[in-house]
Amino acid sequence: MTISVFAAGFVLPSLARALTTAALVVSASVAAEALGPFWGALIAALPVSAGPAYVFLAMRHGPDFIAASALASFAANASTGPVAVLIPLKGVSQLDSPGGPYWDPEADRACYKAIKDNLKPGIPYIEMDNNINDPEFADKSVELLLGMMKK
Repeated sequence: MTISVFAAGFVLPSLARALTTAALVVSASVAAEALGPFWGALIAALPVSAGPAYVFLAMRHGPDFIAASALASFAANASTGPVAVLIPLKGVSQLDSPGGPYWDPEADRACYKAIKDNLKPGIPYIEMDNNINDPEFADKSVELLLGMMKK
């Protein structure tokens, strides 16, 4: 009985996190390798790559820690080219979506508020009422990227 409680309470959630993280890393690596150095660098630089980390951090830490983590790794303020921040209010992954196991809107709001409050003036900050995997969010991302590539 003790072993099954231990497995259900610790081993299985840890295994799920490890497998999810591995799948995301492998998928991003395969896409970056297939698309070449330019697109690979774009994939690596997108805030999406940090999304799973923030989801897993939200499971263990409070919103202040998440906000500080987001700011510590946030590159938009250092950008020397066109940049915009697009925020998916309904989560940064399928796991972090309404009804999902890691959905924590309070932590998300704290993180997004910290990003917005510390963003350099002039950098567009756009919130969308979508999950990062929704087609509308993808369409807006592509629209912004293509617009910035023309500048």
